Order: sequence, then C-alpha cells, then structure tokens
Amino acid sequence: MYTKKPLDIISEKMDGWTGRIAAALGLLPYSRTVMEKLNRKNLTMGLPMLVLVFSESVYRIYLLMNYMSAVEDHERLRAFFIYSMVIMTSLLMGVAFYLDRKRKIRHPLVVACIIYAFMWFHLCYGFQIATEQDSVMKFFNMFFMAVMMNFLLFNVRPVVTVFLCLVCNQFVIRWTSRFMVLEDTSTQQILMIAVVLVSAIRYNMVMGAVRLEEKLEQYRDELKRKNEELSIRNEQLLMLSGTDELTGLSNRFALRREFDSFIGRDLCVMMSDIDDFKYYNDSFGHEVGDEVLIGYAKLLKECFKNTHLYRYGGDEFLLISCLKKTDFLQAVGVFMDRLSEMSPNEACKAPTTSAGVICGNCRNAAVLRGMFSMADRGVYKAKQQGKNQYVVEESIEEIREIDWTWVP
Repeated sequence: MYTKKPLDIISEKMDGWTGRIAAALGLLPYSRTVMEKLNRKNLTMGLPMLVLVFSESVYRIYLLMNYMSAVEDHERLRAFFIYSMVIMTSLLMGVAFYLDRKRKIRHPLVVACIIYAFMWFHLCYGFQIATEQDSVMKFFNMFFMAVMMNFLLFNVRPVVTVFLCLVCNQFVIRWTSRFMVLEDTSTQQILMIAVVLVSAIRYNMVMGAVRLEEKLEQYRDELKRKNEELSIRNEQLLMLSGTDELTGLSNRFALRREFDSFIGRDLCVMMSDIDDFKYYNDSFGHEVGDEVLIGYAKLLKECFKNTHLYRYGGDEFLLISCLKKTDFLQAVGVFMDRLSEMSPNEACKAPTTSAGVICGNCRNAAVLRGMFSMADRGVYKAKQQGKNQYVVEESIEEIREIDWTWVP
C-alpha cells in the first residue's frame, strides 16, 4: 500500500457528510502533487485566453495613449491600470506555463496565486470592456461572458467561485444602478448561481480525477520501490546460488553463468585437487577435512589475484585467470610452497596438491571446453608422476582431438 501523507490523514478524519460537503466546497487542503496537477491543468486551459486578452490589452493601451482626449481622466486611469495588470499577469502566466513544462516549478503555491491574480484582473478586464458598451443589455452580455470564461475554463475552489461571483454581482448592481432602477435582479442572480453550480460540478469531477491520478502515482512509486527491493534480493540470491557455502568460492552454477565472458580472451586455466584428501576425512573426521578445504580456498584467494576461483566439486578446484603465463606459473609456485606449510592441526600432515595448467587464446566455446579438459588431464598426469606438482600443457593444438561433450 502507498504511504499516507498528513493531508490524507486530515481528509480521512473529516468523514461522513462533513467531509463530503467540505470536499465539494473545496475546503480540504491540497497536497503538493494535487496542487501541481491543478496548476498544470489551469495553465494549459488558460493559455488561449491569455494570448487573447494580452493582445487585446496591448491594443487598448495603444488606443488610450493615442486618443486620450476622448476619454475622461478617471476612466482613462482605471482602464490603463486594468489593462496594465492584465498584461503583467498574462506575462507571469506565460512564464509559469514555460517553467511548468520544464518541471522547474519549486513553489506551486506561487503559481496558484499567479493564476488567481490573472483571473481577478480578467474579471476586471471584462467589467472594463462591458462599461464601454452603449447599452445595459450589452453590458450584461459582455460581463457575464467574462465571468463564464473565468469559472468554466479554470478549476477553482467552489468557495472562491462563490466569493468572486458575489463580488461581481455587486459590481453589476452598482454600475447598472447609475443608469436605471433595478426592480428585478433575479435573472442575473440565476445566471450567477448557474455559473457557480457548473463550476463546482466541473471542479469536483476534475478533483476526483486528479486525486485518483495521485493515488495511482503513489501505488506506482510503491510498486517501483518494491521491484527495486526484489531486484536487489534476486541479485543476492543469484550470488548466493553461485557461491560455495563452505569455501566462499564460486561454484559450477556460477561457472555456467560466466562461461561466455571468457571467450575471445587470453587465459590461463588450472584444474587442481588435494592429494589423498580421503586421508583427512577417514583419519581425523570430516571437520578436519572441511578445515583443509577452507584453508586451501583461502590460500587460493591470497595467491591468485584477478582470477576466477571455482570449487568444481569435492576437493577439485578450477582457476581461470587473465594473467600472463609467466605471472600465473609464478603464482602457482608460490601457492604450492605455502600450501606445504599449512597444517589443519599438529597431528596431521600438510596437504599437497596436483594440478594441470593450460594457457592460450580462447577463440570460442569449444576451445574453452577443451582447455578445461586438458587441464583436467594434466591433474592425472601430475598424480601419475608422484603428486605434489603441476603439469603445464605447452600447446592447445591438441584441443581438436578432445571430445566436446564435456560440460562445466
């Protein structure tokens, strides 16, 4: 499940009819994600209107500057202020739209304030345009068109819509009362109520979709996090499955997985096993035998750097190295000298090892399998020659004579 945020907890506490009414009126707080989504929708929907009112405001300021004598001073000052503020808020909206597309908005509340400022001055702009009409009917039509454009294009909290509609209603009454006595204002009130209802319905539909998107994103983030954790655990399991539990070396499963990575490289391959390993198990018990294996593996790690070490099975070990032949053979010699000094306890002799070594270029998978087989054959040669030694196969030309059914 997704992690609950503080705002979600506040919303859950306002349950029942209280919570439903509060949500319908837009009284519940927004989370940052919801506010960002609402801002993005409002900026997108308001862009065409922004371009329209910006260009018309610039044109009207141009007319005011060129025909000042035709307009009274107080009206000219009011009109100039309104058009200027519309231009400024339009520019701010344009900048906010650009930054939102670039995902550079850090404070969504600032963007929300810019949107509300643009809406307010657009209402003032509509009122100013309406006052320039030559009849009361045209005044009503023009002003209510501006109101409807505002509240039907933008997603605004219903409480804000109600407040702005009340303010607009007072504007209309005060303005029209200068020219005629208003005996019946029911028509304009019905229009205002209709605007509020339609705006509230649209707001709640959009909010339902936005909150659903937010929850889906939270579920998606949680699923992504779980998948990352699962991927890490799978890697750990894969590593454990390719590791010999006793010695800590890689096992045959890891060799199969890494087999293709050796193709096309110059390699030194060594197969080895512990001489007379059965002696330790039969004479001193399996615990001592395990100590011999652990000590043998530890010594391999110390002597062979940059080398892949595998416990091939029982007391058999496989080494695959990218070292040069001379460096690898030197490491083999050091390993065998140090092995002769190792003793699991005072009662038993130090272990020895027989090994087969083959070096060359691994051209393909068949050659690599052949190198394994030749190294394995070298182990038996070393044992036949008296054990505690290694045999180096000088050439890999014999590989073509080997049976390719060998599988690691």
